[in-house]
Amino acid sequence: MSIKPRKSAVTVSDRQIDQMRRMLQDLPQKPQTAFSARETVQALASEIHHAIDVLGYSLTDIARMVGEAGAEISPGTLASYLRESKTAASKKRKQVPSRKTVHEGGINFRPIEEEDLLDDARRR
Repeated sequence: MSIKPRKSAVTVSDRQIDQMRRMLQDLPQKPQTAFSARETVQALASEIHHAIDVLGYSLTDIARMVGEAGAEISPGTLASYLRESKTAASKKRKQVPSRKTVHEGGINFRPIEEEDLLDDARRR
């Protein structure tokens, strides 16, 4: 029985580590190429709503077509994911709190700016 010599541990210089660090820091974002059913519905939500609201397709029709294209999903799950995407989109669109500003002819509203918040904090 022969004993194989043990491989020595890999050693890396500090310069090599710096090179690796720069290489890793400079990496571009890797594009996503595979999507879950939820992500697929979120990506296609606008088109799905158009097909349902304007073109007259049902959730069952859309679920069948999307399933035939490779994303198996039930009509109920499709409806659930569409509600989620609608809720997420409406949260993103919610307006920034406003401040009243007076001008000739009435009151206008303008978004709160970061400086306004800082000014309020300084006054306290």
